[in-house]
Amino acid sequence: MIKKTDKIQAPPLFSKGCLTFKDSKHTLVKDGEYYRCSEKTKGFCIKKSEKLINAKNLERRLGRLREKFLLPEGTGLILFEKIMPIIMQKLMKGGNNEDHLQNNLEATGNLIIADLKDGKKINRNDFAEFKRVLFEILKEFYSSMLVGFLLNFLLVLIESESDQSEMQSYFKKFFPQKPQKLNHAFALNLKKVYLSEEGEIENIEMEGFSWFAFNYFRKNIPEYIPKVKEGFILNKKEFKTLDCFEVMEEFIKNDLIDTFSYNAFATKHSKKKLLDKIFGGFDKLSNDEKIDYLKKLNSITPEAINAMFSTILRN
Repeated sequence: MIKKTDKIQAPPLFSKGCLTFKDSKHTLVKDGEYYRCSEKTKGFCIKKSEKLINAKNLERRLGRLREKFLLPEGTGLILFEKIMPIIMQKLMKGGNNEDHLQNNLEATGNLIIADLKDGKKINRNDFAEFKRVLFEILKEFYSSMLVGFLLNFLLVLIESESDQSEMQSYFKKFFPQKPQKLNHAFALNLKKVYLSEEGEIENIEMEGFSWFAFNYFRKNIPEYIPKVKEGFILNKKEFKTLDCFEVMEEFIKNDLIDTFSYNAFATKHSKKKLLDKIFGGFDKLSNDEKIDYLKKLNSITPEAINAMFSTILRN
């Protein structure tokens, strides 16, 4: 159940399974001030050559890696002026669809509430429809947030003071991030980080939507070439088009599972986990409590907002 007292937790620096030793393909887990082989913690790995990786050292390496991906001076504003209209168009299109879904959710919710007020059992089909429509609303919210990630990724890759000063009225108002936060935001775009046994970053694989954003930046800024060795980025997907709306349609057709590996739509398990988080324990509530909860999920309340942000944050 989503509760008013629930707090939206800050995501970890690296998602589960992101850090991986390149040779053994063993993933790493955080253990105090170090990252260690997850298989060793289970007693299944005897490779002594895989070192404990100091967390602060790895975070510094991540920061140096981000610097290699910074955009050329003067190009941030060019991309900003291209991305803002895309965001506005998406919000307008998404708003129309959300209104339709919201009306369906309210209508279905009212049927359930009417039964509860009459002391009847909730109609299973109505409850299934309520959950289905709510899930569609969360997907629409998530797809709108994705377009905003273009702007977020742009902010992460800007170093130029001239670009920053021209955009500070926008960025510093909405994204007042310090350098270490920028490194954190950069890590959110990495599906896999492959390490040597000593903890050096050997290769990366970007998240699906981040790979699109990276290609979008390169198309619009031809001189943008990250300062990494050839083959450092392992992504191979080629997009038929870099039109944001056409690419979004392709992502949506595949149920958004190829956007970010840690979203609530990536797997059947993650979908179930999200619905369990929202509706787990609902049956144990009194009728009045059920009515109150259904109303909260259909309005701008802490419960509804928490349910929405559960779709995009790492667990």
